[in-house]
Amino acid sequence: MAERVARKIVLAARPDGRVKESDLRFETSSVPEPGENEMLLETQYLSLDPYMRARMDAVKSYAAYLEIGDVMVGHGIARVVVSRHPQFRADDIVLAPTGWRTPVCRRARTCASWIRNWCLRLRGSESWGPRVSRPMSECVR
Repeated sequence: MAERVARKIVLAARPDGRVKESDLRFETSSVPEPGENEMLLETQYLSLDPYMRARMDAVKSYAAYLEIGDVMVGHGIARVVVSRHPQFRADDIVLAPTGWRTPVCRRARTCASWIRNWCLRLRGSESWGPRVSRPMSECVR
């Protein structure tokens, strides 16, 4: 099988005031095949939430701040491409902490927390109500 390449958005510089395009950059990296109890996810929509701006500053807060070069944090609505986890199948739609990247492969310990705390499984539902996030395809080409 051909090597999968992740496209991701990382913090390039600490913003001074409003976030500028130069504060972020696109990078690529290889994505491993999912192992036992892992899933390969293709991000469809990204979250854009106010807390993300605070995490871009190097200040003490309730959550760790991002280091320069870290993938932007956030959740995404993603399609399961490959599942080696018994509770998910290919083409399931999940809400997951993908960060701003696609595709993404998750480890078993992360998958377990999605199942208990973060995962939203939808089958046969095309309605999400108002779409306030951006399609991943518009963010990373």
